Amino acid sequence: MSPTMVPRFALPLIEKVCSQHPEMHLQIREEGSAVLHELLINGRIELSISPTRPDNDLIVGAELLSDPLMLMYPGSWSIGNDAPLEDLAALPWIVPRRPHSIRAVVDGVFAAASLSPYVVVELDSLQNVIETVRRGLGVAAMVTDAVKPDLDAGTVKCRPLGNVSPMRPMFLAHRRTPALSRPAQFVYDVLREIASDLRVDEPQKIEQPATH
Repeated sequence: MSPTMVPRFALPLIEKVCSQHPEMHLQIREEGSAVLHELLINGRIELSISPTRPDNDLIVGAELLSDPLMLMYPGSWSIGNDAPLEDLAALPWIVPRRPHSIRAVVDGVFAAASLSPYVVVELDSLQNVIETVRRGLGVAAMVTDAVKPDLDAGTVKCRPLGNVSPMRPMFLAHRRTPALSRPAQFVYDVLREIASDLRVDEPQKIEQPATH
C-alpha cells in the first residue's frame, strides 16, 4: 500500500488477520504507486492500495476513498488561507520525484495557473518529508491523516492547496486473472470494510486553520 494509507489500513488489517486467521502469513509492502503497479502487473503481490486507477483490463478494482491533498507547513510559520497560488509557488517545496502521484498533483495545481513550485528538495520517503517540514525547512503536500499527531501537537499545520484542495482517490486493485486466493479474498473484503468504516467515522477531513 502507498505510505499515506499505512496509518489507516495496516494495523486494522493486521488485527483482523491475527485474530480471525492466525494461520495466515500476511505481507505488507509500503511502496510508491509506480512500484506497486509494477509488482501487481508482474504477479508479485496480490492486492494493492494506491492512486493508480485500474485499467479494467489486466487490473480491476474499486475506489476505497478519496482524500484532499493539503499544503503542509511548519508549525512556526504563518500562511493565510487567502494566500494566492503565486505566493504558495514561491515557498520552498519538498516533493517526491516524478512520477509520484503527490508530485503529479502538486505540479498539476500550479501548472493550471501557469506556475511552477520552487522545489528545493526531492525526497521520496513520506516520514522524511514530514520530518523536513517539521524542522522548518520547507512545505509539502500531504493528506492530513498522515500527519494527525503533528497537527495535534502543533509541529506542522495544514491549509488547502489553493482555493479548494485537490482530491486524491485511492483504489484497491488486483489482477483480473488468476482469481484471488482465499486468503487474498479475505484481505480484500477486510480492506473494503475498513474503508467503509472510515467513510462513516470521518465524514469531513481535518483542515487545520492557518494563522493569519
